[in-house]
Amino acid sequence: MEHTKTPWKPSSSFLVCDAHGKIIANTQPVGIEGITTTYDEGEANTEFICRAANCHDDLLEACKNLLRREINLHSAPDQPYCVDDVLVAEVEAAIAKAKKQ
Repeated sequence: MEHTKTPWKPSSSFLVCDAHGKIIANTQPVGIEGITTTYDEGEANTEFICRAANCHDDLLEACKNLLRREINLHSAPDQPYCVDDVLVAEVEAAIAKAKKQ
């Protein structure tokens, strides 16, 4: 199943909505046992969720491009450098996490 299409936007202090105003998430700081976070934290969570969702595809593509460039740049026969294995592993891990693999 696919997630709701981006862009997502804050609507009020605690609601995350899609472009058509459909509610996707509620970050209201009230839980089963009462207030669980401050109102400021709830608003910050709303903003963070929107920023993270809206830039997810761009960041994932940037990681893929970085990985391709690193491998291509340092695997050319005329290049005396080695591939940065640590960088490659970190970027591959970030891509897998973003893709939920």
